[in-house]
Amino acid sequence: WLVTLGIASLALSAPQAALKFQELSSSSLQQLMYGTHKRHIIDVFKSHSRRARNKKDPRLLVFIHGGAWGSGRSWMYRLVCHQFRDWTVAVVGYRTYPDATVEGQVEDLNSAYEVLKDNFPNHMMCIMGHSSGAHIGLIHVVQQAKQRLERLKHRQEGKSADVSDPQNISDENNVNGFCQYAAYIGLSGPYNVSHHFDYEAARGVEELSPLKPVNGMTREALIQNSPVWQMQQLLLQYQVMANENDNECFLPQNMLLVHGIEDTTVPFTATAEAASKIRASGLVKQVDEIYVAKTGHQDAVFQLMLGGAVLDK
Repeated sequence: WLVTLGIASLALSAPQAALKFQELSSSSLQQLMYGTHKRHIIDVFKSHSRRARNKKDPRLLVFIHGGAWGSGRSWMYRLVCHQFRDWTVAVVGYRTYPDATVEGQVEDLNSAYEVLKDNFPNHMMCIMGHSSGAHIGLIHVVQQAKQRLERLKHRQEGKSADVSDPQNISDENNVNGFCQYAAYIGLSGPYNVSHHFDYEAARGVEELSPLKPVNGMTREALIQNSPVWQMQQLLLQYQVMANENDNECFLPQNMLLVHGIEDTTVPFTATAEAASKIRASGLVKQVDEIYVAKTGHQDAVFQLMLGGAVLDK
């Protein structure tokens, strides 16, 4: 709701940005549907810059909005594309709680990814998420890695994939099954929801937040719905396979985690912990962290859209 109020006051606080929002919505917007729910919408903004038209390697930024798993709409974040003038930007809408738990939200991202891959087959893809969007976005990326490793395991064992699964059919077209995201960028993300539940409990808001019902009502479920834990499980389950295929990238090999120092909604220590564990896993070549002074939780995404310290970094 903070983002909703912030967007509503945009016209008063930043009239030029409001005009840009109106211009984007009326002239540059293409909407793709990837399901039957009203939120199964992807707002796509194609760059018309000369540099973008001349590029031999067109780029697609996939943005996953936040909203504590229970709010947010894709239209609220259209200004993200204004800062990536040489990129095509896709702002993905998805079902929020109570229409979907984390499992359903990640399923939505998987479906949206397939539509984007079909519509932009030659684009280098990067994925960025803010807050809960950073959380489900990373789960989406890790689940893709798991699917590819399973396919590799089946090939090595001489087994054929289940052709009734559309994901397997899609992966057949990608012979090697490598990760098609070149990079992952997380803004102010709670990557360990078990620890984040404890943080919310200390603040006395754990019963108000959707975190527990959307991620699971038990400690075990909270742990299992933490993407860094899922990444560690990949290492445990497929360590031999990964070591034997060092040249095959199953995860984005570049990750950037950004956090505001004054974030009281998700503490910056969440990013520090996640970056340390991802780096220690050895599954990602480059993991960078940026901590922005005098920046709170919503500031991170507002500065990305409107300009400020986060964008400058």
